[in-house]
Amino acid sequence: MALTASPITPLTVSSLERLYQQFLLEAKDDYGWTEGAIPFEMLVEVLSAGNLHAIALEDTTKTPAESSVVGFMLYRIEPHNAIEINLVCLEKGLPQKTAVDKLFGYAITHWQTIPNWEVISYAMLGKQTTLIQTLTWYGFKPVGQCVMNLDLTDPLLMPLLIRQKQEKRFTPPDGLHLVQWQPDFVEPVASMIYEAFHTKSDALWDPRFRSEKGALTVIDLITSGRIGDFYPNYSWILAITPSPKTQADFVGFSFLVQADLLTGNIPLIGLIKNDEYRNKGLGKGLLQHAIINVVDGILNGELPMLNVHATVDTDNSQAVKMYRSVYFQETSDYAHAYLTRETAMAFKTGQWVGC
Repeated sequence: MALTASPITPLTVSSLERLYQQFLLEAKDDYGWTEGAIPFEMLVEVLSAGNLHAIALEDTTKTPAESSVVGFMLYRIEPHNAIEINLVCLEKGLPQKTAVDKLFGYAITHWQTIPNWEVISYAMLGKQTTLIQTLTWYGFKPVGQCVMNLDLTDPLLMPLLIRQKQEKRFTPPDGLHLVQWQPDFVEPVASMIYEAFHTKSDALWDPRFRSEKGALTVIDLITSGRIGDFYPNYSWILAITPSPKTQADFVGFSFLVQADLLTGNIPLIGLIKNDEYRNKGLGKGLLQHAIINVVDGILNGELPMLNVHATVDTDNSQAVKMYRSVYFQETSDYAHAYLTRETAMAFKTGQWVGC
């Protein structure tokens, strides 16, 4: 076996078909792609348009009659100064360390020639998590992520949520109000998102959380429907006035989108960094209010959801406990790895970080 890596072009994209079709069969169960993967024909279109990039790993010892592609990487160069690895797929039985060395060694060397990006981000879903030990040799740092799920098909759960709605519905303390999302909340909520997240793990792999300008693009991503249908009537603001206007009026936020046909997602929830509002159960209350309203929406036929999920850091026990309090359960975990530009630029082929 002799492995070599090279970029995929519109002329060579057909070489990916065999292995990509195999990936499609395993996408949900082995790779954790709950929203499904695009068919190969669409992949060809996206690659040809330059919206996605691919690197192939080939075994040059295979005969012309055999498919020489034994692995590939798909990635995007994002406008928010990040390179996002979407997928790494390796043929079964391939020596993992050798394959990762060749694929990532080539990729990082190539990315060194691309200007302006700040970080490489890789959500290692499903069996891709097994690659993390090798990737740390290149300077990638992993952050554990836990997927929390509220299974609304559980026959025991809906009565509990309805009871919680009747007996323990969150009532904001004096001086605070729950307000449905409005378009003119964008700028003050962006400031609040920046305050809440710029020191959190999300900012390690997503530069958008490092500035208020970047937080504006996060809100646009959510409210524009690019990550799923946005529900403004089920997205909530905790504020000190019923008609908040300035940044000082806003205390907390919770968004809801439709991740796929029957799945809701809470992409962001948080509170402003202010000791006056911390450790008072406001985050839990905001989440409880959001979920109870989701139940109302399901019962009245407005929301086509069978479950709702969210993602938290595995070491954020307070957040995990908060989701458990409204009957979410941990369903899976994965590593989100990131590599800074500084570390990547110091990489030399055949030499690991620190060697």
